[in-house]
Amino acid sequence: DNFADLKAKRTASFNIANDETKHWLLRLGEQPLSDDIIDKVDDIFRKRLRTLLTVDDMVGDIVSILEAKNLMDNTYVVFASDNGYHLGQFSMPLDKREPYEFDIRVPLMIRGPGIKKGVTLSYPTVNVDLLPTFLDWAGIAIPEYIDGISLKDIL
Repeated sequence: DNFADLKAKRTASFNIANDETKHWLLRLGEQPLSDDIIDKVDDIFRKRLRTLLTVDDMVGDIVSILEAKNLMDNTYVVFASDNGYHLGQFSMPLDKREPYEFDIRVPLMIRGPGIKKGVTLSYPTVNVDLLPTFLDWAGIAIPEYIDGISLKDIL
């Protein structure tokens, strides 16, 4: 029953009819969405949040074990995602195939030695920057053929 009253975010692009200026994929399907479909979108939104409760428990368990073993001073915990997820934006009930702002802005959270708590950086980064960062933290030389840059000094 968690999040029973929450609804998918009603952004400016939520449930709008798309015209010929939008990608053909956005023009498929019912526009605007019916109330029944919007109810399903909201249900999917709540279910996705509920799934994250398990992830939250798992990360808490891992951090507790690391703390109990006195390993947190030498451990980085990284949380990232792949790309955004549409829930009603541009009248798409659910999808993740378009290159809009909410698709490219994904979470990247890092905790570890030298990382200041509660700080938000606006430095642009992408997933290919993770490997060089991990290698740099481990003291391993970053091969020239590796794409991306280390975020170690930025963080």
